[in-house]
Amino acid sequence: MSTETSMSTKTPISIGTFSDLVKYNYSIALFCRKCDRWHDLDIAALVDAGYGSEPYVGKTFKCKKCGDAAEVQVRPGVTWPKGSSPYTTVAT
Repeated sequence: MSTETSMSTKTPISIGTFSDLVKYNYSIALFCRKCDRWHDLDIAALVDAGYGSEPYVGKTFKCKKCGDAAEVQVRPGVTWPKGSSPYTTVAT
């Protein structure tokens, strides 16, 4: 029995900047514990504003409602119909 493992033919991707997140269809969701509220960050707007080459790792975000620090969750590119994401809620 051989203990060698075969090399994968897949090329890994590097996702380190806001532009990379857009390129690979990733999103960032922000959660405020104080408000118990989720918010999807508009990454494309950040890229358009000139932050595309900035690394997203280590960035801090604040809740727009109360100003407390928001928790950051990076999510792979899954397309949900508007309002049907199991991770966010739509204000009514």
